[in-house]
Amino acid sequence: MNAFAGTSTANPSWHIDDARPGTGESQINWDHVGDALFRFSGIFAQVVSGSTSSIYSIIDGRSALPLTLQDIDRTGIMSEKLDTLLLEFSALEENWDGYDAQPVSHFAIDQTREFLRSLKTTIPEPSLAPDADGSVSIIWDGAETYLDVGFDPLGRYSFYGEDKDLGEFELEPTIGSVLNNRSLSKYLDKLTV
Repeated sequence: MNAFAGTSTANPSWHIDDARPGTGESQINWDHVGDALFRFSGIFAQVVSGSTSSIYSIIDGRSALPLTLQDIDRTGIMSEKLDTLLLEFSALEENWDGYDAQPVSHFAIDQTREFLRSLKTTIPEPSLAPDADGSVSIIWDGAETYLDVGFDPLGRYSFYGEDKDLGEFELEPTIGSVLNNRSLSKYLDKLTV
């Protein structure tokens, strides 16, 4: 059994198509460009008006078209609640904890979002926490299994797990595909509801 939902094709990479036949003009696939700009813009600001939340992607100081939280891809176990928390983390400034904490890395936020999207929906929703070094922690604290997965500003991931059957395991920050980590997958499988 594998805890990951598999590779998603919902967000294809954008590209400029070959020149239109006979015209010599380039054709840009604007849907893919928009997806890429939203996904990689790195800075998000949340605007709340009444009961409707909107996200504006900020690129070079200019705001793009507003998207509602309902428009964001939520495959896996990603939810509006988790998206809202990640948006709040992105707004944290230096010293947000009063003890010289670094702003939460937008790269860590993006990695967290992608990881949560990759998980099967049978895994319960975790808690999220910003860390003083700019990382994001994803925490499951179940009756028999505890798991803390973290993504840091340098593109590394780490995790710590405790389970009555699997015992204790810690992976120091490492670069690589979190989706291919068999030890992590075993702990995630134990969380499955």
